[in-house]
Amino acid sequence: MSDSHNSTGIFCDLCGFLTAESLDHESKISVGVCRKCNLKFAQPNKEKWENGWRPSQKEVEKFKSETDKSVHSILNDINNYI
Repeated sequence: MSDSHNSTGIFCDLCGFLTAESLDHESKISVGVCRKCNLKFAQPNKEKWENGWRPSQKEVEKFKSETDKSVHSILNDINNYI
């Protein structure tokens, strides 16, 4: 596993969403992106992903527009852990 996959910064490197949940951090450690990007892009394309494939910016933007990841929902998730 490369060092880039060990990064658990607070934003997904693919979609840019805040990764506040522990499942996001686990996914970032294993494949380098948040859980939603893992489920949408990495897992269905496992072999291609492992060989360096990434979705186009257009595909990522479409996915982001379909994904509700508001600050309110993030803060609510964090509050549920406290």
